[in-house]
Amino acid sequence: MRESRSGKNFEDWEYNHYQTKWQKGIRIDELRKKGSEYQYIRFTNLQGVCLVTGDYGRWTFCREFWPSGEKDSGVSDGYWCEKIQIYSEQEPYEFDKEATRAAIEQKRDTFEEWKDEDLEFFDSLLSDIDDELEYTYTAYRNKPSNWDYDDVPFCKDVKPQLKVIFDAFDEICNRLKVGLTTLTSSPDKYLII
Repeated sequence: MRESRSGKNFEDWEYNHYQTKWQKGIRIDELRKKGSEYQYIRFTNLQGVCLVTGDYGRWTFCREFWPSGEKDSGVSDGYWCEKIQIYSEQEPYEFDKEATRAAIEQKRDTFEEWKDEDLEFFDSLLSDIDDELEYTYTAYRNKPSNWDYDDVPFCKDVKPQLKVIFDAFDEICNRLKVGLTTLTSSPDKYLII
């Protein structure tokens, strides 16, 4: 089983799977905290897209999410982040200041003959790292002339809400692998499309 990206524990969440009676091709997979009306993540697949709704935001992908109990089933973060960006204006990534700080320090420490201009640039990057806009301005407007744009450390990570959604999808796949699922017809109260 894949390690959790978000640290979210779904042990006390129920899995439900619905196929609509009134329109073929719509499938809904849902994880819902037992006894709760509000804590849920719902994957609605229809006409080539997947709409994910619930407590971790609304995300639209340009591919359907069809869970599988196959051995290697689960989510490829990069693939699904690409499917968000292709279909919508949503940004699946955010600036990761800790990873960027580590990348700056590693870059600075791996070469011994930096010029004074380069060392000053490293210091200015580190001083602006807590504010993404300031960091971006410094990184790309004040870079030394001997640096290529690709040389500037700028790390991003998948947004925390999306990590939970990917973990939920993996959880559904894992439950399918061990047979912890039921198929039901969709009651109208779940069909908010």
